Amino acid sequence: MIAEVAVFGYTIKPSTYSYHIPDQMEVSAGSLVEVPFGKESRRGVVVGLARRSSLAQVLKDITATSSQPLVTAQQLALAKWLASHYFIALAEALPGFEATIWYGLLAPANTPEPVINRLYSATLRILSTPAIRERLASLGMVVAPMPPAEFDAFIATEITRWTADAKAAGIEAK
Repeated sequence: MIAEVAVFGYTIKPSTYSYHIPDQMEVSAGSLVEVPFGKESRRGVVVGLARRSSLAQVLKDITATSSQPLVTAQQLALAKWLASHYFIALAEALPGFEATIWYGLLAPANTPEPVINRLYSATLRILSTPAIRERLASLGMVVAPMPPAEFDAFIATEITRWTADAKAAGIEAK
């Protein structure tokens, strides 16, 4: 069997990928799964099942799954409509999921505040140049600089959020 999976945190088309379901594994549409994705492993939701893939290449086996569907058939149907209507990746349209990729400039712990402030000022100057903003926009990036204290608080919030999500999903650090 083949599972079509909407992979979280990856929003470039195609928005689903085909994975082989091992014989002993039971999954259904709406199941939370963990799949190999490049050199890492990512979570996603099964959006459909098939005996064989219409694609020339099927990716590797699904490696883990939750026993309960994460979304209902109705939520999945709505997400598919939203994805096609608004031209977004299917994973972005699934309810309750937001996985934004962000970038930031970090310095070693205990870096003096004047050095942090100089780095922040220089980064703001660079990010405000039209050529840089246009280039980043062409890559689908939104420039949203944060002052150092605000960025510290943002990182702390992200750590808390993703730690709780990982624990709730039974994911453990290796």
